[in-house]
Amino acid sequence: NAIDPEIAMTGLYTELGENPTLAMAEFKHLDAVRKLELLAHYEATRLLAEGKGDEALALMVHWAYFARQIADRQFFTEKVAGTQMLVLALQRMRDLAWQDFRSEKRTMTPEGIRNTLYSKIDAVRSVLNVNRYELPTGDYQAASQIVQRTFTPNARAKPQEFSRSFARIAAGNRPYRLFPENAKWNAVVQLHADTNETTKRVKGVFGDWSRRFDVGPFDLLLKIPTDWSRIDKAQFASLDLILGNLGEILALRNQLRIEAAGTRAALAPYGYFLARGDFPRDINASVPQMIRTMGRG
Repeated sequence: NAIDPEIAMTGLYTELGENPTLAMAEFKHLDAVRKLELLAHYEATRLLAEGKGDEALALMVHWAYFARQIADRQFFTEKVAGTQMLVLALQRMRDLAWQDFRSEKRTMTPEGIRNTLYSKIDAVRSVLNVNRYELPTGDYQAASQIVQRTFTPNARAKPQEFSRSFARIAAGNRPYRLFPENAKWNAVVQLHADTNETTKRVKGVFGDWSRRFDVGPFDLLLKIPTDWSRIDKAQFASLDLILGNLGEILALRNQLRIEAAGTRAALAPYGYFLARGDFPRDINASVPQMIRTMGRG
């Protein structure tokens, strides 16, 4: 009801259903965003072909900033889409620099690359700072909400409500899946853990992911099996459906960290080359002319 009718007509919103349910969210706007991504990359290609290398690079930076805003949304689906777009934008920055290097007339400038690195990528407060990348909390809220609606306090799940709700979540935008999913969840409810244990597991699983998300990529905590890997997937099938994929964010965040470091380490020497006519013998020679510090990503 809070969505402007004109926006709703274009489908640029998140559908939560008549009885707003976070676990049933349909992120309708993401299709349009992915189409916009294609246009951004197409435009970067056009700009470079027209001899506007700095503008092409700047466009990819702007697109990366937009993608980062999607990656900062609070649901897994949005965060994955935004991070994938951000990773591709960082890769494309390197690709544009490579194409410019291979061209007969290079149109990127040392100033353009230096501004990209100093002001946009390397800045501590930049939205591209991976240290500010957080675990999505929307899915935890979704799991908590659906447990409250489909379970009786201090008892067990409400069979009819449980089966209907989780069948709809599993079917998503595939209505013909409702029938087999409903039959499946009718059987699942007989084996599912009670209300108190389910609520406890929701908090425990998300809390474990949160702790792992806050440590470095080589922390010993990451070698310990997750709380999620140790639970009975039959007894907690509802959590498997809603929270089971959260662990993928850890690998995606690591990929983002690597891509950001790789882009910084690639653009800085190229800026050095454009300024001096030769690549540096040591990658750190680009500091501080092109980048504040090469760092570790």
